[in-house]
Amino acid sequence: MGLNKVMLIGNVGQDPSLSFNNGNQLERANFSLATTERYKLRTGEKGQTTEWHRIVVTGPLTNIIESYVKKGTKIYVEGKLTTRTYDKDGQKHFITEVIASAIELLNNLDSSN
Repeated sequence: MGLNKVMLIGNVGQDPSLSFNNGNQLERANFSLATTERYKLRTGEKGQTTEWHRIVVTGPLTNIIESYVKKGTKIYVEGKLTTRTYDKDGQKHFITEVIASAIELLNNLDSSN
């Protein structure tokens, strides 16, 4: 048995995309999350690397996303990695996403981390 768990802290890259069902109830939210690693080079200069992650939120957590999350919001996301495929113009594409199971808003915390 394996373990599939992802924990990320980062900033939302754009306002979440919200999807509603036929009853006009919110059922899904998608957004990108940027995680930045800062480090010092051997020369003493500072460097950084930013990774972008696709986040998918379903269920009751979508209400938190709709009400409080927008571009620039600092959040903690916990979930699992999934990969899906789709065909476009005869070519197979792969998308890796984090399916969120927990979200914490971190904007009120010290932003120096």
